[in-house]
Amino acid sequence: MFKKLYPEINPKQSPVIPTGTPWNFKATKPAEKAVAQEAIGLIQHKVYEKERGVLGSNNWAVAGSKTLSGKPILANDPHLKLTLPSIWFELQIHTPNANIYGVSVPGLPGVLMGFNEHFAWGETNVGHDVNDWYQISWTDEAKTSYQYNGGIKKVKLVIDSIRVRGMDRPVYDTVRWTEWGPIVYDSKDSDWQGLAMHWIGHEAPNPNEMMTFLGLAKGKNHEDYRKALTNYDFPAQNFVFAAKDGDIAITANGKYPIKNKEQGRYVQDGSSSKNGWSAFIPRDQVPTTKNPKRGFVSSANQHSTDPSYPYYYNSPYFDHYRGRYLNQRLSQMDSITAKDMMALQNDNFSLHASEGLPAMLAQVDTTQLSALQKPIYDKLKAWDFRFDKDKVEPVIFTTWWDKFYEMAFDEVMVFKDSLPILKPEKWRVVELTANSPSDLIFDDKKTPERETAKQIATASFLATLKELSTDLMKPDFAWATYRKFSIMHLGRIPAFSRMDLPVGGYGQALNAIAGGNGPSWRMVVELGDEIKAYGLYPGGQSGNPGSRFYATDLDKWVKGEYNELFFMKNAEDNRKPTLCSIEIN
Repeated sequence: MFKKLYPEINPKQSPVIPTGTPWNFKATKPAEKAVAQEAIGLIQHKVYEKERGVLGSNNWAVAGSKTLSGKPILANDPHLKLTLPSIWFELQIHTPNANIYGVSVPGLPGVLMGFNEHFAWGETNVGHDVNDWYQISWTDEAKTSYQYNGGIKKVKLVIDSIRVRGMDRPVYDTVRWTEWGPIVYDSKDSDWQGLAMHWIGHEAPNPNEMMTFLGLAKGKNHEDYRKALTNYDFPAQNFVFAAKDGDIAITANGKYPIKNKEQGRYVQDGSSSKNGWSAFIPRDQVPTTKNPKRGFVSSANQHSTDPSYPYYYNSPYFDHYRGRYLNQRLSQMDSITAKDMMALQNDNFSLHASEGLPAMLAQVDTTQLSALQKPIYDKLKAWDFRFDKDKVEPVIFTTWWDKFYEMAFDEVMVFKDSLPILKPEKWRVVELTANSPSDLIFDDKKTPERETAKQIATASFLATLKELSTDLMKPDFAWATYRKFSIMHLGRIPAFSRMDLPVGGYGQALNAIAGGNGPSWRMVVELGDEIKAYGLYPGGQSGNPGSRFYATDLDKWVKGEYNELFFMKNAEDNRKPTLCSIEIN
C-alpha cells in the first residue's frame, strides 16, 4: 500500500533539466550503509488534514530562436508568503565596475534577482530534502549519553537564552546536541520526540556565500554566471540565466549530500556514523543545462532531473503540474514577446484541474442527479480549467476535490493511531481515478459494501452541491469572493493590511495565488542591445503604513500589470522623471 500511494517518481514529470540530458561525469558512489535501508521508525505526527504542497515559484528563459526580437527573454516570479511591508525592495546599484537593477531584502548586499548590462538572473526553490532524522539509542534515563559507533557518546548540552518581551529575565532552554545535530523535541507529546535532526544548515557555513550575488552583479557571460554560483550553498535554488550574447541556462544550484537510494525517506538508525552523509556532490556535477535544443530553460519547483541522473535525491515537495504546464506552453510558443511572458506569469490555467476533473466527472452516476443538479455538472464539464476571479467553477471543483480526496483516502485516516503518515499527492489520486477506478483504495472502510471510484465520486459530488447550494444562488458568488485573498501586515493588523483582493489564480496554476501566498516579484527582461525590463511587486518601497509609497503598486499587481523598469545609465540619466529623491550628506 505504501509503495502504491507514495511513489517517488511521477511518470508524467517534466523535469527542470530536459529529459535525456547526458551526464558527462563519473559519479561519486555513496558510502556503504551500516544497516539495511529500511524504515526503522516513524515520525509520530498526526495525519495531515490535506495533501502536501509548495508555494509555487516559476522562472524561465527563452532563446532568441523563439522570440520575435531574436534576443533572449528571461522571466522570474518567486511565490512567497506575501506581507505588508513588502518582502522585497526595488533598487539599482551603480558603481565604477557594475550597473545592476532588481530586488533585494533588507540587510543583504547586492541584487538577489535582476539584471546588469550583460545578463539577467532569477531563482526558484529547488526543494531537495537536506534534513534527515535519526533515532537515538539512549544509554541512561536522563538522556545524557547514547550509543554511537560501538561505544557511548555524551551529548553536548547547549543552553539557549531567549528574551521575551514583558519579562524581566530571559527564558533558558537546554538543547541536547548529538553527532547528528540537536534533539529538537523531548516531550512525549511532540511529533519528533527523541529524534536527532541532521540539517544542511548545521554544516559549517560558507563565508563566501554572498559573493554569489556580487559575482552575478559584475558578471558578463555564462562563464561568470557559473563561477558566481560556486559560492552558493543553501537553500538550493534554480538559478536561471539569459545573456545579451544569446546564451540561456539554468542550474539547480546548491550543496547536496551524496545519498544511498531512499536515504532520508525514513527515520534512520543513529547508532552508526555510516548512516550519515559521506560527502557532497561536486559542484561541477550538480544538474545544469546550457542552450538546450528545445530553445528554453524553466523551473517551477518540479524534479530537477529525470531518473538517469547518477545521484539519488528525494523530497515530498516537488511540484507535479506547474512545471509540466510551463514546459508545454513554452514548447508551443514562437515569436515570443515580453507581453507573452507577462501573460504566462498571470496564467490561471490548472493542469491539475484539466486532468483531475474529467477523471472525476467520468465516475459520477448522473442518474442520481436532480434536475437542478445536472446543469451544475454540465457547467463543470464545459469549464476551461482557468481559475479566473469571476468564475464559479473553481469553487465547485476545489470543494469537490477536497471531499473526493478525503473519502478516497479514508484508509489513511484508519491508520492514524498506528501508522501516522503524510497524505498522498494530488497526481496519484488523479492517476488512480483515471486508470484504476476499481482499486481497493476507493473502498469506504465504514461500510460493508465494496465501493469504487464511482460511488466515491458521486457521493462527494452530491455532498459538494449540498454544501454550496445556498452560495450558488448568489449572483456575485465567484472564486475571488469565495476565498477572500488578503495580504496581511506583518503584525496581523487589519488596518495596515489589504483585505479581500479580487484576484484569480490557484496553487497548481502558474499564477499560484493560494492562501496568503503569491507572486512576490514579477519580472520580465528582454536582453537586446538596449535592455528592456518590466517588473512589479505587491506593495511599495516604504514600510510606513502612513506613507504614500507603502502599497504603491498593489492595485497594478492585482490587475496583473507591470511597470517598465527605468534602468538608469548613470546618476545623471534623466530620460524619465524622478519620483522622489533624498540627499544624504
